[in-house]
Amino acid sequence: MRSITIVGSGAIGSLMGAYMVQSGLDVTLVGQWSSHVEALKHNGLTVEGSRGTFSVKPTTIHISELDQLSSPLQTVLVAVKSNQTTEVARTILPYLAKDACVVSVQNGFNEDRLSDVIGRERVLGAIITVSAELLIPGKVIEHTGLGQALLRKNTALTIGEIDGSLSNRLSELAEILKPVGEIRITKELFKERWGKTITNCMGNVSEAITGLNSWDTRRNPLIQRLMIHLGSEATQVALALNNCPDKVAGGLDPSILACATTHEESYNLAKDALTAGTTSLPKYPAISSMLQDILRGRVTEIDYLNGLVADKAKEFGIPTPVNNDVIELIKTMETGQIAPDPENVHLIKSIA
Repeated sequence: MRSITIVGSGAIGSLMGAYMVQSGLDVTLVGQWSSHVEALKHNGLTVEGSRGTFSVKPTTIHISELDQLSSPLQTVLVAVKSNQTTEVARTILPYLAKDACVVSVQNGFNEDRLSDVIGRERVLGAIITVSAELLIPGKVIEHTGLGQALLRKNTALTIGEIDGSLSNRLSELAEILKPVGEIRITKELFKERWGKTITNCMGNVSEAITGLNSWDTRRNPLIQRLMIHLGSEATQVALALNNCPDKVAGGLDPSILACATTHEESYNLAKDALTAGTTSLPKYPAISSMLQDILRGRVTEIDYLNGLVADKAKEFGIPTPVNNDVIELIKTMETGQIAPDPENVHLIKSIA
């Protein structure tokens, strides 16, 4: 059995590690948040949420303790924030086995950043659609996530090779990840990643701005309007790149979402897709990773999500006024000058 190392013991890294350890796999969690690392070392990890409550005690080290490992890293799941990718890749490089398999389990497009440091032949990608929250050291809350409904129902992770091949190591990786949930293998990794990015540009940022969970944002008409504008701009970019999946944001044809801000029927279809399945609030409603970052006073991934959309749009002359305004607002919120609040939607002048 290949060694399994999860670099990044945040909400998603810890959640994946917990299910894998519970199933009997030997997993090492490598963390950067000292309080959480120490909590895991001394008391273990508790998961509470939509699939029940359980506790495990995974092997856990701080990222500065990699030299304590007795063997090279073989299967590595990278679950750090996008802005930490290059630094983390440089840190783990000396410890990788020659045949190491390094998987980006992150928001945004980080396969190239990893490849630039550790070699393209070692890198795979994974799009995760489970949802979790980590605000207290040693405890992860697993959400009842709309991400699965909006992307691909019941799938926990979609994994793929950069070159689109169906390799043996993909099948091996799927087996390793199976304790986390249903695993799907794709030949179109980057189309799948654009699908997740469009969803993130709509929901992740809207929750950060408003402080609401994923259910409540999708049931609020004003926030629905914001999300549809954000999704329309992002989808136009993905279509221009010829990298858009067949369905986006809850099963919509991308051509519908792309024109939803200028076509009433398309707008209504997009609104219906957003509200599907949100009639009753679950016990563990999801709150986005970006909202968690704002609440913890951390830099968000806005540059790697909505910022990516705005940058790519310039190549095609596609206007992205709503994404531009949202980027500016989130950066102000990162400084602590503005707290999450539903009234913040009124600060976005491009949809006023």
